[in-house]
Amino acid sequence: MQWKLYKPIKYSYDFDASNALEKVGEKLYFSPLLFLATIENPFKLDQRKYPVDYGYIRKDRYLIGIDIPDGYIVESLPENTSFGLEREMGSYKYLISSTGGKIQVSVEVAINVSEIPAASYVNLKRFFELLIAKENEKVVLSKI
Repeated sequence: MQWKLYKPIKYSYDFDASNALEKVGEKLYFSPLLFLATIENPFKLDQRKYPVDYGYIRKDRYLIGIDIPDGYIVESLPENTSFGLEREMGSYKYLISSTGGKIQVSVEVAINVSEIPAASYVNLKRFFELLIAKENEKVVLSKI
């Protein structure tokens, strides 16, 4: 394997996560980001006196394909959304669709500056609250 500087790092893998589903009656509920969803906000304080130092700019992008089990159809999907931090310091994009027995999810989180000023801390905290809420929304599958 040859490393190429300044190119994205790509990982591909298959796994079985049967414990990621909640079955209620004839419906299945699950978070389409599975174990990749952000669960807890790293920013817990109400205010901050010092900047948040990320060290470098970053962009994480996840492309997820989920096979719909035989005998089920998609009843509902989370809505697509995008939002950002002021002055383009960061952005979040969430796209989800279903076609041909598959669900496709694309999530992109970008922090475009290496340091977020203390004056923007409340907005950064809110950014992560919105991100967490979106990533933990459920897909609903119904039995045919």
